[in-house]
Amino acid sequence: ADRAFEIMGDQAVAAAPALVSLLIRRGTEPAEYLGDSANRAANALSTLGHGALPFLRPALCSQQTRVRHEGIRALRSCANDSASGAITELLKLFDDADPRVRQAGAEAMGWSYRQPGLVIPHLARMLGDPNPSVRKQAAYAIGRFGFQAGNTVGALQQACSDPTPEVRQAAAAALAKVGGGAAMPRDRSKPGPKRE
Repeated sequence: ADRAFEIMGDQAVAAAPALVSLLIRRGTEPAEYLGDSANRAANALSTLGHGALPFLRPALCSQQTRVRHEGIRALRSCANDSASGAITELLKLFDDADPRVRQAGAEAMGWSYRQPGLVIPHLARMLGDPNPSVRKQAAYAIGRFGFQAGNTVGALQQACSDPTPEVRQAAAAALAKVGGGAAMPRDRSKPGPKRE
């Protein structure tokens, strides 16, 4: 499939809806072997680059863990597409109504390391997302940008006081990677210091 899509060029994107449909149908079944139909569909979607992004949403929203995992894997590959529209398409995921899609978008952007000046402010905004899984993934993604994300120190410090322990841990880890020091997330079950 990889070679065929390479030969087809931009026309290969027409196969994306059918590949996503196959991934969703066959991804509900247990994986019999590494190269089963769902896995091959995700691999083929990965080769389509950013043109596949608009079609991946149903896989990212699936109730089936395997389908979501394969969809995210394809999304991560698409995030590395160097075409000019790839980042723009990925940033659209950040505003999706479904938190699983926003979380997948943050994860993909954290692995792409591309256009930090554009991406990092969007990830910092996601630290205020209503869904804790999205906030946690945004913090991890920011951390992957390292010192390039140094302007997020304040937002990460604030996230270290998040009501969700996993978000606090992710924010503390990201803070250390971006150069904001090793912040320890505050245990919200214990009272803070008295202020006079």
